[in-house]
Amino acid sequence: MGRIADAAILMLAAGPAPLSDLSAALRARGVTRAKDPLASVRRALRNDPRIIETRDGTVARIDRTLAGVRLTARVTADARSAGWIDAVDDLAPLRLLGLFGVTLPADAQVGDLVVIGVEDSESGEPTVQRVPAPVASQPDDEAALVGEVGARLAQDFTRGSIGHLPSLFAAVAADGRRFRSPGRPIGEILSESGWEASLGWVGPAGTRWADVAREEADALEADIVGLLLDDRIETAVAVQHRLLTVLRRHLPERVPAARRRLARMLARGGRVDDARQLLEGAFAFEDPEDRYEAAVLALRTGDTARARRLVEEGLARAHGTEVGDVRICLEDIAGDLDAQATFARSLEVLQRDAPRAADIAAAVVAPRRSYLVEMVVDRVFRNASPIDAHRLIDEFAIVEGPGRDACHACAATLPPPLGAHADDAAGDAPARRPWVRGLIDAVPRAAWSTSPSGTAPQEHLIVTIEKEAGRVASLVVLVDHDRLDGAVRDVFFLPDIAEPRFEREVLAPLEESGVHCAPIPLELGLSRVETAVLATDPASGAIEEQVWERITRWVVPPGDPA
Repeated sequence: MGRIADAAILMLAAGPAPLSDLSAALRARGVTRAKDPLASVRRALRNDPRIIETRDGTVARIDRTLAGVRLTARVTADARSAGWIDAVDDLAPLRLLGLFGVTLPADAQVGDLVVIGVEDSESGEPTVQRVPAPVASQPDDEAALVGEVGARLAQDFTRGSIGHLPSLFAAVAADGRRFRSPGRPIGEILSESGWEASLGWVGPAGTRWADVAREEADALEADIVGLLLDDRIETAVAVQHRLLTVLRRHLPERVPAARRRLARMLARGGRVDDARQLLEGAFAFEDPEDRYEAAVLALRTGDTARARRLVEEGLARAHGTEVGDVRICLEDIAGDLDAQATFARSLEVLQRDAPRAADIAAAVVAPRRSYLVEMVVDRVFRNASPIDAHRLIDEFAIVEGPGRDACHACAATLPPPLGAHADDAAGDAPARRPWVRGLIDAVPRAAWSTSPSGTAPQEHLIVTIEKEAGRVASLVVLVDHDRLDGAVRDVFFLPDIAEPRFEREVLAPLEESGVHCAPIPLELGLSRVETAVLATDPASGAIEEQVWERITRWVVPPGDPA
């Protein structure tokens, strides 16, 4: 957290201390040389989550403050069903230790009381014990908590005055005596004195908690964006868990989207199994969005069998105008999986000993996606000599059925002079298959940039290429204006996908990570790509040959000196 805060943590291991004494000790050890050490230390500790300051100026470590504390909670039906009780309301102070909840004893039933304690302040592992009701009250502990809440909120005793319950509880527990024996749930204690507790906050009875939740949710979402931008995934996941807790209580309509976002964050952090379990746990709600999200996750982990099953299940539930986009996405994934299976069979044909020209032509045009047709053409001609390549195209031209479209595919894909020869062989008749026409008619459609002004040190440029049936290929260019003087650091094409998938699977993840990608005029986007490409040293290897060919085919204007 900082040199002063870390030194304070070490010194407070011996127990709480007045802030003035701690400041003097840190000054004596040379940790701070400020003229006003008290102010310097107070600033250093102000927002440190490891430290609590009481009203009398004493500071203490949170983990030592809560060591030995006993908290009581009542088992709800939801908690019993999950086998887990969240660290909210009566257990909110556990959040200070990084605990999100505890596992219930196997014999705990709905309505039972359980006592949770933290014995080991180093590990933070809680103990959970079912206890008979009623639990004896602890008058001194209860009076101290109610008094602390009242004192902290007395300055503005209105419906808008709320306090952070875990911090107020920790201030009471800091003396090492309070709440060390089982007592009543803290929510009941506060309620009897005219206070209400909700999700870790406390305020006067009648507080409009939905408004509080909305403000907290907005603040949490802003925090998450910053954490993801800094690549602090685990911390972002923890904050997203808190956000879900808030939304479930007061803003349930925002829960499904937040749950799916948590799954994406878990997957990004390498916790793929946790992401999958989270999504599958939501399948009972019959929302096709959850199965779509799970299918995308399966695709990214290479589990095409699972992806196909999830797509079929999602399509069976995607009815009505309100799920129009997700149905388009699911249908696009289903079609792409079919096309990839056909692509694999096309490659098998190419691996045969001396396949016939007719079989090769059929293999070229078989996948029902233009980007896969392009890949088959590349495989066919990658190592062919010029003489063999010209001869094969001539043979395509006389093949009944797929031959002419195979020539069209070669003309749209292969560089000159071979591409020109294929164009002559194709003749005047247009291509019949839409996925072959998708190669021929491909044109730039739209552009985005993470730096619309072009002044940021690093810039992501995205240009979509319009293909068949409303799908787009995406050219992604990372331009380094700082170290490479505007040259390309990395560049690649994404497979063709339906436009709703592009928005969900390309643009939205960037936005969630704090990288805002704004639309820019297409001409400007093409110009910036061209400038970056021309500034790139061919020997750097930043642009692969196949990517370069596609850029010159679709992005750099015809006749351009590039």
